[in-house]
Amino acid sequence: MKLSCPKCNALVLAEDINEQMLVAKCNSCNDVFSFSDSLPPVNQNLPKLKIGIPSNVIVEDDGSVRRVVHRWFKKSHLGLFVFALIWNGFLVGWFSMASNIPENPFRIMFLLFPILHVAVGIGLLYFCVSGFFNRTWITVTDEAIDVRHGPIPVGGNRHVAVADIRQIYCDENVHQQEHGHSFTFNVKALMHDGRMVVLLKRMQDKPFVLFIKQQLDEWLKIRPEHVPGSLV
Repeated sequence: MKLSCPKCNALVLAEDINEQMLVAKCNSCNDVFSFSDSLPPVNQNLPKLKIGIPSNVIVEDDGSVRRVVHRWFKKSHLGLFVFALIWNGFLVGWFSMASNIPENPFRIMFLLFPILHVAVGIGLLYFCVSGFFNRTWITVTDEAIDVRHGPIPVGGNRHVAVADIRQIYCDENVHQQEHGHSFTFNVKALMHDGRMVVLLKRMQDKPFVLFIKQQLDEWLKIRPEHVPGSLV
């Protein structure tokens, strides 16, 4: 992408362009500006998504309020829950044994040693319980998109005014692992002022995030534009 500074007309270097936020900085005059208005016009020939409703999703539409309900539960939560019980059971046994040690400096070390393991155990249980009970509600009206997760608190709730939204798009994160890499996916809203708002983050199911984009495009009557870094 080639950009010229609107203030001094100098060519902006590639490393000074943030395509995600649609802002750039001129190295000559230090002016920071948005280039969202410089994006190419809507491409009428971009293919429309045709993603079926995932098995863990319910779509509700009464004409004025539209909603996607996503159930978090997967079979993998069961195996992880059993592992979490074994992990925490071991810790209970450890502290039970530690409580019978006579008072001495080694007893304190014995009690403090598994603190990180306790944090991991609590985190595993919280993750599993959230997976068993939680749902995500994405509610669309003429005024706003509301994203809510619960009933177990996990954060990530959003309220975005429809009038501020220019595009809905999906992108991916690459996570390096010991034996390769994995991917997670996000649903984001590009705003008219160039800001980016994350609606859903770190989702593991690519068809699901593409389905959400498809539904939001349809309900909000958005014509697809190319967004740098998007999946489609």
